[in-house]
Amino acid sequence: MLWGLFLWCNMEIIRSKNFKSEKAWGAKDIATMNGVTSRLHWTDEPYIWHINDGEEIFAVMDGRVEMKYRENGKEDSVILNAGDIFYASVGTEHVAHPIGEARILVIEKEGSIQMELNANFEKIAVVRPEDYKWVPSPMKGVERMMLDRIGDEVARATTIVKFAPNSEFSPHDHCGGEEFLVLEGVFSDEHADYPAGSYVRNPIGTFHTPKIGEEGATIFVKLYQFEEEDQKQFSINTNEAEWYPGLVPGLSVMPLHEYGTEHAALVKWAPNTIFKPHQHWGGEEIFVLEGTFYDEHGEYPKGTWIRSPHLSRHHPYTKEDGALIYVKTGHLPIKE
Repeated sequence: MLWGLFLWCNMEIIRSKNFKSEKAWGAKDIATMNGVTSRLHWTDEPYIWHINDGEEIFAVMDGRVEMKYRENGKEDSVILNAGDIFYASVGTEHVAHPIGEARILVIEKEGSIQMELNANFEKIAVVRPEDYKWVPSPMKGVERMMLDRIGDEVARATTIVKFAPNSEFSPHDHCGGEEFLVLEGVFSDEHADYPAGSYVRNPIGTFHTPKIGEEGATIFVKLYQFEEEDQKQFSINTNEAEWYPGLVPGLSVMPLHEYGTEHAALVKWAPNTIFKPHQHWGGEEIFVLEGTFYDEHGEYPKGTWIRSPHLSRHHPYTKEDGALIYVKTGHLPIKE
């Protein structure tokens, strides 16, 4: 019988050891009782750091799990064996790492997850390729590498999304706007095909249905980060657009978009280019597309994402391999 499950009228017996979902953290919904959900999860991959706005009971039914959690800015962990229970109070930041396969019973308030990843905009955040942890999306063939996120499926988010060949995503509107840069392959929807190098802006209220072809696609995407009045919908093929001289020799700039204090551009750095030290009013966000980007704080190879807060400073430069970066400034929260 499927999952060893027996049904008699309104009674249900579940053999948790026999349950296995098609993807990590897939779940069987057991019951929702007065707004509290009970779900059996199977996984062989870590979840991501998140915070619940309600209490959570996390019971290991089978296997072993390393539960990592943060208290007062300090990270700690505990090994949970079958039969062990982890209780997370409201606001507890935690992430589960299974050791092999694990089956977990999670009891929590319906819709309680408030995922917070690199959510403190007053701190520098850096994610390098060696930090990547791909997690499946709700749609088959679509994986995500989350860079920052506030919320669950509907979230203010910056993400690298990888679409398998011939995959699809459900029709959806952009309640908070969508901005993306195609990194690899061809991204397609009912409006157009966007090859690698395409920059696309879909403002609040727009709608589309992504449908990917045989090449697959990888995009760098930002969601729920539009001003309501910023309503210009457009795309730019950066393989064909014009470059302009930068502020110092060796620097070339391709403007992508500006609205209010927000500016987005591609910046091409010739080898051994040095820019002047400067401060970021409204913050700065960089994604390294080619080469290696440097400043006094570190080295950032291709695929690195850097977010620097309001009034942060740095002195950027390149070495022998130069760099191509996506950069956005003036868009982060300013604490009054």
